[in-house]
Amino acid sequence: MKKFIGQLLVPAAALATLLMADLAPGHPEVTRMAAVAILMAGWWITEAIPIPITSLLPIALFPLLGILDGRTTAATYFNHLIFLFIGGFLFAIAMQRWDLHRRIALRILRFLGTRPTRVLLGFMCSTWFLSMWISNTAATMMMVPMAMAIIGPFREHLDKQEAPRGHIPLADDLSARMAKKVDGTVGALFSQTLFATPTTAHILGGCAMAENTEGGVIDLDHQVFGRPGLYVIDGSSISANLGVNPSLTITAMAERAMSHID
Repeated sequence: MKKFIGQLLVPAAALATLLMADLAPGHPEVTRMAAVAILMAGWWITEAIPIPITSLLPIALFPLLGILDGRTTAATYFNHLIFLFIGGFLFAIAMQRWDLHRRIALRILRFLGTRPTRVLLGFMCSTWFLSMWISNTAATMMMVPMAMAIIGPFREHLDKQEAPRGHIPLADDLSARMAKKVDGTVGALFSQTLFATPTTAHILGGCAMAENTEGGVIDLDHQVFGRPGLYVIDGSSISANLGVNPSLTITAMAERAMSHID
């Protein structure tokens, strides 16, 4: 069902929007942009193709459809923050290539023991030490393979358990109570109903980071121009997906933003 929607219905909806809709008369690029957004959102949710490939669609589709020229489109993928994250990923890949993450993980267990509190303490100390010499983003990425090495022996036990589902009775009850209190309506995304999986949405580049208001919405410290104390810490502050779990990107962004707040 998921593949059927992603491979057939989503492209059909995008094509229908492109050929039959006219969202802004006199401005065809608006309709073309909507068609690309539908295609990318649908493929992102259904994972009909790998997410990294989906994230690169604008490079091909924007110039082809006349939305944006190729030079300008490609330039958004070379934001300095993206290279900061790539550096962290390269650190992590190098550790995995030479099994350094396993050695460090085993050292932590050998020195502190296997009690959850002691393992957590070991990770806290390791992250603290690494962040003294490299960026917080790189330190976070380096800790991920170590954590995976430690939880590896528990995977067999975890695989036997029921997988998490999008429907959480306690959350539904809380939502209903809140809706009643504010005179609102409880709703859910169609993907949660069809696939029973929780869904998040991040509008990439919606609050671009720049040195002034001519180039973006937030400054280099994640603070909104003209709105002291208002910060944007989400995927909307970067211009392209990195091809990884968005939660890792947002975590790294949050750590970077917090490091600039006194």
